[in-house]
Formats: sequence, C-alpha cells, structure tokens
Amino acid sequence: MTLSQLLAAAFSDLGFQASPPTDVVTRITRYVNEGYSAVMRTPGLQGLRLATLTVSSVAGQKFLQLGPAIQQIQRIVDQAHNVALRKMTDDEFRKSDPQELQTGTPWRWVDMGFHPVAKQPNGSSIWAVSTSASDTQSIGGAGVDLNGQYIPFGATLTGTTPVRLTTATLSVLTVCNLISGANGIVSLMDGTTTPGPNTLGTISQGATTTMYRSARLWPTASQSSPYTVDVIVPILTLVGQGDTPFIPDDFHDVLVEYARMREYERRDDTRFGQATQYYQDSIKRLKDRVWNDPDYRPAARAFGVNGTPSNLGPDFPATGRW
Repeated sequence: MTLSQLLAAAFSDLGFQASPPTDVVTRITRYVNEGYSAVMRTPGLQGLRLATLTVSSVAGQKFLQLGPAIQQIQRIVDQAHNVALRKMTDDEFRKSDPQELQTGTPWRWVDMGFHPVAKQPNGSSIWAVSTSASDTQSIGGAGVDLNGQYIPFGATLTGTTPVRLTTATLSVLTVCNLISGANGIVSLMDGTTTPGPNTLGTISQGATTTMYRSARLWPTASQSSPYTVDVIVPILTLVGQGDTPFIPDDFHDVLVEYARMREYERRDDTRFGQATQYYQDSIKRLKDRVWNDPDYRPAARAFGVNGTPSNLGPDFPATGRW
C-alpha cells in the first residue's frame, strides 16, 4: 500500500470524508509515520532495515570511516582474511592499549557513536564552503581545542567562497549545524590559514547537519584492507503519495491500525482499547513472519522447544542442543 492508500483507508475507518481538512490530513499522516517508526524500531524487526556496506581501512588511521546513513553497526568482517571482528567496549580497549600504540591487522572493533564529521580536524581550524552561491545562512557549532577547552563558534556562509568558522585549532568537532537546510552541498574542511587539504565531512542538500557513525579498529590498521559492514539504516519518512513502507505487503495495514488507535486516543474514544489490541496482535503476527521459518513448529520437550529426540530410542529423554 502506498501512503495515499494508507491515508484513504484511515480516513474511511475513522469516519472522515475522502478529502478531509488539511489539519486532519497532516495529523493522520503523522500518525502513519509514527506507526511506521514504531514498527521498524520494534526489537527483533531490525532485519527489515539491514544493509551491507563495503568500506576500506586506511593504513595508520584509527577509525573505519562510515557514511552518515547508518543507525547501528551490526558486525564488521575483514574480507581479506575472511574474519568477523569481535566487538569490544571502550573500557576494554582503553585497558588493552591505553596509549593507542598497537598496530597490525585489526581483529576487534569499538563503537564510537555519532560525529558531525567523518574525520576530525586533529589540530586545525575549521572552514565551510557550499556548492551553491545561495547558501548564505548562519552556521554554528562547537569543538574542543588542543588544551581541552570547549570552543563554541558561529559564522555566516558566503556561498562558494570558503569561510573560516573558528580561529582556534580544534582537536575534535562535537557539533555543527546550519540554521536552515543547505541549498547545495556544504563541505567542512580543515586548514590553518587557508582551507584544506582535507574534507572532514559534508552536509547534504536540504539537511542542516550530518551525523556520521564511527568504528574504532584495534589494533590500528598497518595497511589498507577491505571490510564488509552490516548496518541498520535510518527509517525514511513517508512523504510522497506514492511512498511505500518497507515492511511485508501483508502487514501494511498495521500502520492504519496504529493511526486509528492514536486518533481514538486523541478523541478519548472507548474504541481505543480495541484498536490497541488489533495493533498489538498485528505486531505479534509480523514478528512471527520475520523471526520464524515457514516450517517452524515449536513443540514442548524436556529440554525446551529446541530439544532434539534422543538417539538412544523413544524410551530415553530428548537431548538438547549443545
């Protein structure tokens, strides 16, 4: 079902006319998208948002640079050595290599969260420039300098002419935002007296900021190597009338059920409880579809539903999986 079809079904179920007032359309569209996000965030349904990227490490570079369209890193595989890297906590990493001196072939990784740039300035000023001359809005942010001081900054873009955001030399950029969506592509660069040579990150057209996901490889890679990264991608809002949710077609109506439930809640309608039950039942069926194979037939046994029959015959207890 497209967004147009989902809205038409919700309008009909809720007693609205086929073309209701603008405020109703806006509200029900928001409910449908809230439901879409709720479904896609449900534990166990992350597989509906799974994607695989191929990136390469850089010799001597501590971080594996990943794109901004990533919500969660599932696993990282070293293609050259056919090895899945083991995840470690930041605490384990700091205890293993406090001074970050070890180099070689990475076999573990640390989730370093989100950052406004793919590469940190590491001791330089920050510059910004756009591909569009009409980008003349304010840009602001903050970072940490080489002395550990928190440095806020603000400036006005000058289109295709680079503008210096801060004279302080930063080691880390913590946040950077435009006051309104970019008309072109805004690049953030390092540089002391002139911009460059490195592009630290970009803000896409229409966006006000970018959040890059970062993974620390350990030990630091001593040579470039290709990696396969399984990731969870963002939930895309349904905007156009032809937009379609990325869930099995059989379960698109769960978004209508969610919208109906939210509207009944708003009205303090007695049908809210029944609508909630319909929605929750649909979520259970969706989980069953995503989790279980068609031939899955759970059966109670001495060692649980996954117990296997004893190879000693029917008169002996079932064995468990080891």
